[in-house]
Amino acid sequence: MRAGGHLWRIQQGGGPPAPFTWDEERRAHLRAELDAIYAHLYGLTREELEYVLDTFPIVRRKDAAKWGEYRTKRMVLEAYAGRGFGHGCTDSDPVGVQRGE
Repeated sequence: MRAGGHLWRIQQGGGPPAPFTWDEERRAHLRAELDAIYAHLYGLTREELEYVLDTFPIVRRKDAAKWGEYRTKRMVLEAYAGRGFGHGCTDSDPVGVQRGE
């Protein structure tokens, strides 16, 4: 549908399209994936990424209060390892940019 199609629907009494569904869990996983990708693009080792994550005491404190652990750090490190970063990944396009992933 073209951008003008939404305006037409509103003018016809159809109302605006429904907003997306907010999914906090999905958002947390996406944010962890992005953090892992950025760490890799900056050339950080796993140890350096751990150090950077440890420099966010407020995030650590809020995670501990809500989840009983530093969940953000765990999720970012899992995403980092899950993509093969820090394990001698030789893929010329490790984040899938050229493949459209």
